[in-house]
Amino acid sequence: MRNKAYDVIFYYPQHFNRSKEGTNPFFEPLISLCEEKSLHYLLLEEPDNKTRFPKNKNAIQFDIYFYVILFLRKITPLIFFKNYETREQWIGNSMKKITFNKFNSRTVFTLSNSMGGFWRGYNRKSRIIDYQHGIIDKTQPGFFNKGKVPSHISENNKEVAVWGKGFYDIFNQDKKYYKDKVHVLGYSELNEQEKGTIQCENKILFSLQFVPESGIDITQKMLVKIKQELEELNTLSQEKTPKVILRNHPRHNNVVDLTSLVNEFKFVSIMPENEVLSNQDYFLHVTFYSTTAFEMAMKKIPTYFLITETILYGNTFLQDYNYPITQNTSLKELFTLYQNDKAIRNAHVCLVKKWSNYYFQPINKNVFLKIIND
Repeated sequence: MRNKAYDVIFYYPQHFNRSKEGTNPFFEPLISLCEEKSLHYLLLEEPDNKTRFPKNKNAIQFDIYFYVILFLRKITPLIFFKNYETREQWIGNSMKKITFNKFNSRTVFTLSNSMGGFWRGYNRKSRIIDYQHGIIDKTQPGFFNKGKVPSHISENNKEVAVWGKGFYDIFNQDKKYYKDKVHVLGYSELNEQEKGTIQCENKILFSLQFVPESGIDITQKMLVKIKQELEELNTLSQEKTPKVILRNHPRHNNVVDLTSLVNEFKFVSIMPENEVLSNQDYFLHVTFYSTTAFEMAMKKIPTYFLITETILYGNTFLQDYNYPITQNTSLKELFTLYQNDKAIRNAHVCLVKKWSNYYFQPINKNVFLKIIND
């Protein structure tokens, strides 16, 4: 018996359960729209045994199917297929028969390009749309490959939903493939970010980028740079020394022990693992290249980018994204300038907020419903 098709399936890995309630904040507003419009949807969660984030109590766990997919990958050599994606499509089509078309859907939304080939094989004629979950630039390998569209996009005829016009324009550089395949859906947490009043407390938030894939060399260089900045801040008088909060990347997997920094610098603390970045305001934000720079701009908080001779990720913001604050001072100098001249900081606050509006728009219900209904 053929199962009735879902209007939309939402598929994502477990490590995106980053809300205070342990749910997926990217998909929550879209699910609310489905419930509001009585759309038939399914929320599927891919297991991740390495993440610290919990399983979503509202999601259907995809565990057994995921492990069957891994098994099929292992026993099916790539030599029998044109490429990796065609094998994934074959696995998807095989799983469709095994599961009696259980996950039949007219539209599939994914995060981080998860299982694109599998879902194309399972649902040959459905729309598969990857929803933006982090910053995207013209070199992002998930969507661009040295001027070409990567095979996991083109082979699966995937589309993209982005947070705002700024990201749409990045995709618009490749009209050959991405024309009519990119949708400005909006940012899921924008409304929440707008709440609250500005009450600066001279706190500096460091959004760290210590993740396993960075490698030992880059990790150590980042650590050295951070320590240098903290040493500079430590030369300020006691009454002017800021409180520095270190915020680990969600996928840090304990690749760096930060307790040595806390022990050496008494004004430094680590944000607890279970604490979600809330509307609490900071005086300044510091990072190498974290997406949090966008979030802070929406909350009217400027960012200082850490850049070295070998770690140039911050230039993506300064050059590709045209971040509006010219970085021609040290972190200590910028912090001191903001402390001594509130007018300059207020001017910078206005600049970053305006800049963020180009990259982030509220969730557009009409765009989502058009995707589903088309």
